[in-house]
Amino acid sequence: EIRIPANVTEIGENAFNNGIHFSELHIPASVKVIGEGAFAGAYSLTLDSENTDFCMKNGVLYNADRTVMLYVNRDQKHDGTYDNTFSALKVPDTVKRIGSYAYGDNYTEEKLIIPEGIEELGDYAVSGEFTNVVIPSTSD
Repeated sequence: EIRIPANVTEIGENAFNNGIHFSELHIPASVKVIGEGAFAGAYSLTLDSENTDFCMKNGVLYNADRTVMLYVNRDQKHDGTYDNTFSALKVPDTVKRIGSYAYGDNYTEEKLIIPEGIEELGDYAVSGEFTNVVIPSTSD
């Protein structure tokens, strides 16, 4: 387990990317900035409930208004809905951007549906072992 000290305000780009192995990483309330791909090597994240810049719901780390999906915990199911019509996970409609390595190589669901209105996918945002990813035609 890694507990980032309470005086840390920024977690840099690729800070915990792949070479570092740990079971859990705790993000304190003091963190205001998280760099791209910061948690690509993480297994499970927890967030201090006093943090006002980020939120965590059902194992998914978002920015405060849930428009950017930063990371999906390896040991959690997805925060979005399960769409029985397509037998797939669906990213929440509030999300406009999926950050770099958000799903990482550690995510093994079969199908992922990205919502209409998504504006950006970060580098390797969906690099898990999905067999089918549905991206709407309105995405750039």
